[in-house]
Amino acid sequence: MTTMALTKQGDQGESVAQFVRRTMFSNVPDDTLKLVLTMCERYGLDPLLKHVVVIEFENKRTGRKTYTPYITRDGLLHVAHRSQQLDGMTASYGKDEMVEFAEVTIHRKDMQHPFVYRVYRHEYDTGERAWRTHGISMTIKVGEVFCLRRAFDVAMPVLEEMDRVIDAGGGRVVEVDEFTEG
Repeated sequence: MTTMALTKQGDQGESVAQFVRRTMFSNVPDDTLKLVLTMCERYGLDPLLKHVVVIEFENKRTGRKTYTPYITRDGLLHVAHRSQQLDGMTASYGKDEMVEFAEVTIHRKDMQHPFVYRVYRHEYDTGERAWRTHGISMTIKVGEVFCLRRAFDVAMPVLEEMDRVIDAGGGRVVEVDEFTEG
């Protein structure tokens, strides 16, 4: 999404940024929305396709709320395809000394060696419904996210890091703004 696309006026004179604010990010502060739109511009992401979501955190001690944008797996895949350098991605699932893991390999057309990333299920499994019903898929998804992030140099935080952010900041997730798992 370009700056031109974000500021283009619709039928009622509403810019795309105003539409995104009204429909998707109505509860986030203006600075957070600016950050989201800047990240979308930087990486060519589309907030309407949920390439980016915003999580609200509330500090348990102070009650102070903060809002953090995260890139989704669909957003990372968009960055990879848009680069025209993605030359394949494979994933496998297995056990190593009774520990379940997923290993993801990403090949880029412009690099001689692939990116390989291994994640261990117990490090990310939250026990929530998606993990109970689709644990293998969720583990692979986490592996894909971290491998895509490295292979395509995306510094934006990913949802799979969320639990670490919560634990470090003493906060908790209050609301996921229109987020559905992909």
